[in-house]
Amino acid sequence: MRATLFSVILSLFFVSGLLAQPEMMKTPEEGTPLFLFEVSNVASPDSGKSRALINVKIKFDKLQFLRISDSLYQAEVELNFIAYNSDNDQIEGKSYRKKVTANSYRQTNSGKFFLEFRTRFDLPPTDYSIVCEVTDLDSKKSVKAKQKIKLRDYSKPVLAVSDVRLIDPTDLSQKELGRLKEIFAKQLSKFSGYLVATYEVYSPHSTPLLKQEIKLSNFRNRVVQKSKFKMENKGFGTVVYVPIFKQNLSVGLHVLKIKIDDGIDKINVERKIRANNINLPISIENLDLAIEQMRYIADKSAIKHIKKAPPGKKKLYFDAYWKKNDPTPGTDANELMDEYYRRVAFSNAHFSGFRDGWKTDMGMIFILFGSPDDVEREPYNATINPYASTEIYAWELWNYYNFNRRFVFVDERGFGEYRLLNPNDIYINR
Repeated sequence: MRATLFSVILSLFFVSGLLAQPEMMKTPEEGTPLFLFEVSNVASPDSGKSRALINVKIKFDKLQFLRISDSLYQAEVELNFIAYNSDNDQIEGKSYRKKVTANSYRQTNSGKFFLEFRTRFDLPPTDYSIVCEVTDLDSKKSVKAKQKIKLRDYSKPVLAVSDVRLIDPTDLSQKELGRLKEIFAKQLSKFSGYLVATYEVYSPHSTPLLKQEIKLSNFRNRVVQKSKFKMENKGFGTVVYVPIFKQNLSVGLHVLKIKIDDGIDKINVERKIRANNINLPISIENLDLAIEQMRYIADKSAIKHIKKAPPGKKKLYFDAYWKKNDPTPGTDANELMDEYYRRVAFSNAHFSGFRDGWKTDMGMIFILFGSPDDVEREPYNATINPYASTEIYAWELWNYYNFNRRFVFVDERGFGEYRLLNPNDIYINR
C-alpha cells in the first residue's frame, strides 16, 4: 500500500506539484526540455485587434549544455509558436532560435536559472489555442504545450481590465517600482520578499481616480492579504502594480480578487495563484516526528529501518531515504522532500483540531494530492447528506480535475473534524 502511495505522490509531484501559477503548464514527458508557458491578454495598439502576451521559462537543468571553454557552457533551443482559431485553422506562427550560456557545470544543473523568452500575437478578438514547441537543438528532443485563451475586445466604451499577470519585481524599472512604492508604501517599507501582480485598466471615462480593492484568499477561503487604494485615472491603459507578499502565500491554491471603480463603471477580476514552490525553508525541528510523517510516502519497512538506526545514525538513514528518491539527483535540492514537508506544514496550519493536521483525512489528501482545483462546501447545518445515508453537520468536496478525483469529507459531530467518505478512491486508476 505504501508503495502505491509513493507512486501516487511521485506522479502528482511531476504533473502538478510545483506550479507557481495555474495557467503555467509544465509538461511531464521524460527526457524532454520541461518548460513553463503562459499566455495572457492585454489590449493591442492595432485597431480591431487584441494582444496575446506569451512568456516561456525553461530551467537550465532541463537543457543539454555543451562545454565550449573551461568556464563556459552553452545550450541552444528553437521555439515555435502557432495560433489556431476555434476551427483549428492556423492563423499565425513565429519561430526563434535562442542560445543561453552558463558559467559553470554546477549552474547547468541548477533549477534556479532560466532561459526566458517573450513574444506576442496581435489578433482579432475571439477564441484561440496558442501552441508552443520547444526543441533542444543538441539533444534534438522536442516538447509541446498548448493553452486556450479568449482575446477580448477592448474597443468598447466600457470599463475593462486586462488579464492579471505575475512578475518578478526585478523585471520592473525604477520608475515602475516608484509607483509601486507609492501605492503600498507601508507594506514595502516593512517587507522585501514579494512578487508583483500587474494589470492594465482601460477606462473610457474622464473621472480623475480609479478606486481599487485587493483581496487574496487561500483555498480555505481565508483572506490573507487585503488593501484599498486610489490611483490617477490615465484613461486607456492605466498600469497597476500590486505586491503579493510571500509570507501570505502558504502552500496551495490562492485567489486574488480585484475590484475596480472609475466613478461610473465597476468591474471585478480575479487571478488564481498556485503557490506550491515558493521559497520557504523546510524546518524539521523534530527528526522523530519527521520520520513519523513519512507514513504517506514510505512503506513500514523503510520507516522501521530508519527508526532502528544505530545511535547517532538516524539522521543519516533519513537523509539516505530521501536521497534515494530524489527526482533530480544531479541538483542541490530534493524537490520531492521539500514539497512533501511543505504540504505537511500546511496541513498542520490549516487542518489541526483534536489531532495534528497531518494526521487528519484532509491533511492526508492534501499531502498526497496537493491543493484541490476546486472546493465545494456546505459548512452550516447540512442536516441532509447528499453523499451518504447518515445525518451530518457539514461537508466539503475537493475536486482534482487533472487526476479525475473527487474526495468527499463530512463532519458528523459538528466539531469541525472531517472524515473522508471515499478513501478507496485514493488507489483507483481512472
